[in-house]
Amino acid sequence: MNETESLTNLLLREIRDEVKSLRVEVGDVRTLSLSTFDRVKRLERRMEELRDDLETTIKAEIMGVGVNWRRALEIRMADIEASNGPRQP
Repeated sequence: MNETESLTNLLLREIRDEVKSLRVEVGDVRTLSLSTFDRVKRLERRMEELRDDLETTIKAEIMGVGVNWRRALEIRMADIEASNGPRQP
């Protein structure tokens, strides 16, 4: 019986050691999961900021192009009116 008990104790120690190492691994996985979650949240916030910045930049560019186009059109219209002379009502 003594041999069986020592074999059982040996197996139980191995199982206990395995459970300890698994607990450590589960803790590591939990830590990594939480850190990954935090990083993803930061990335989402940054993407929102970049989207807003891009939207503002595009609007400014479009407005600038529109102002330049309008100015060029007004100059062209003034040139046409000047070449045609004053209008008769």
